[in-house]
Amino acid sequence: MGAALLAEALGRSNRATPGLARFADAELAGLWTELEGETLDGTALRYWGMAHGWAGVLFGTFRWCEASTTPIPAAALERLGELSGRVRCEGERRSWVGPNDPALASSWCHGSAGYTQLWPPPPN
Repeated sequence: MGAALLAEALGRSNRATPGLARFADAELAGLWTELEGETLDGTALRYWGMAHGWAGVLFGTFRWCEASTTPIPAAALERLGELSGRVRCEGERRSWVGPNDPALASSWCHGSAGYTQLWPPPPN
């Protein structure tokens, strides 16, 4: 996430951008190598939320890929699909609660407030 923000702030004309891109690409590759074969249920990453879990990993991945025009790792798209399939629907409300997430449904860290950044709003 930090690399995406820096790349956007520096712009494409800044000399530091290639070094930043090499660093962030290597970090992203290392992250997804470490998470290879992991799922929402079978993982060392205990939480699903934005601040401490899968939603945050996915958001940071997507932001870097967007900022750098790097292809999104296939595993990230698989986890996004898996996470979207775990939504709890109550009327018009949507929420996600992982098996290890604290019951903080209205918080940004573990609750639905953080997930709102992961998916764009529906078209009008």
